Amino acid sequence: MIDWSRFPGSLDWATHLPLLMACVGVTTGPVLEVGAGRCSTPVLHAVCRAQRRRLVTVERDPWCFDHLHRHYADQGHEFHRGYECLPELAGQAWAVVFSDESPGSRRAETVRLFLDVADFIVIHDIQSPEIFPPIAPLIADCWSRRDADYPVETLAVSKRCSLIS
Repeated sequence: MIDWSRFPGSLDWATHLPLLMACVGVTTGPVLEVGAGRCSTPVLHAVCRAQRRRLVTVERDPWCFDHLHRHYADQGHEFHRGYECLPELAGQAWAVVFSDESPGSRRAETVRLFLDVADFIVIHDIQSPEIFPPIAPLIADCWSRRDADYPVETLAVSKRCSLIS
């Protein structure tokens, strides 16, 4: 069992789950999680495992990586330490790419890398001034849905798909 008392943050950080799960629910392919978390990693692990979908988690924080890798890595769930693997992973097709990495300013690079190869990209903390402005020009011609029902906002974007509201 993971000692969540040592994991920074709060379960209130799960505000991305409704939009993330909507995108996962309408797709069937592999899922990429860029930035592991106490909410997203266990939920994505359970859903992808039940659906026999490939899940890849990329995390650079050593403590977070070690704890989540120890509890969730298995045949269908790969873990990579550090973001250096992202250009190689961008050479593959993805159903969903979830971007929640640190620093938040790095998320524009994830969007740039995966916009043409992912059905959906879901970006957490989009209300942050360091996150959305660099992403906005990249997604100008994309379908998008912003979930502003919570103080911490999430955005789903796609060049190929849409969600019915």
